[in-house]
Amino acid sequence: MCRNYSGYRIQQIILLRNVPIYHTTVKTNKLRQHLNLPKNSRIALYQGNIQPDRGLERLVRAAAYLEPENVIVIMGQNIGTTRMELAQLITLQQVHEHIKIIPPVPYKDLLSWTASADIGLTIIPLDYTRNMRTCLPNKLFEYIQAGLPVLSSPLEAVREILTTYDVGNIVRSMDPADVGMAINTMLSQPDELARMRANALQAAQQDLCWEKESQKLLRLYQQFLAN
Repeated sequence: MCRNYSGYRIQQIILLRNVPIYHTTVKTNKLRQHLNLPKNSRIALYQGNIQPDRGLERLVRAAAYLEPENVIVIMGQNIGTTRMELAQLITLQQVHEHIKIIPPVPYKDLLSWTASADIGLTIIPLDYTRNMRTCLPNKLFEYIQAGLPVLSSPLEAVREILTTYDVGNIVRSMDPADVGMAINTMLSQPDELARMRANALQAAQQDLCWEKESQKLLRLYQQFLAN
């Protein structure tokens, strides 16, 4: 993205996305083994900080609408009292079988754990700042590199990535029932998931990796040196 911001005496601005260095990722079974889930269970994964502004209570409420074999896993660092509050809501909603919360894993091991899920979730609320609505969260690129199709709320920049590379779906509304049904629908389509998984792995290798993204920065440095 390059524009002329002459009013600020800025000639060029480039958009650098915080995409990870490319690593080959293979499918694993770490989450099912860690949680002692049945082999036929299907996992929708949220990874990232467990904090109030992530809308995670919506995932707890969505769990009430999941099919018997479907499970939401929330994996990440707890911030404040968020995990305790989510645990209380899980008890209130009686959805222990359909939603699990686990601590973060070391970053060097993260993609291996991510690759054991079936889809990745970026169900971020839309009623916060414009910065949140236009964000490209790190987890999006981690999901893609791990070969996970993504289910997202209608965030502008995320929608563009999912559409461009055909690697996921957008929920039709943020109502917990609609979120739960959207998870069910994605997890019930193995052929579609396999197709999007192949697209994700290809996108990660060819485009959505730091090796590719860093070329923008190098070109900018070269332009500065040439002036």
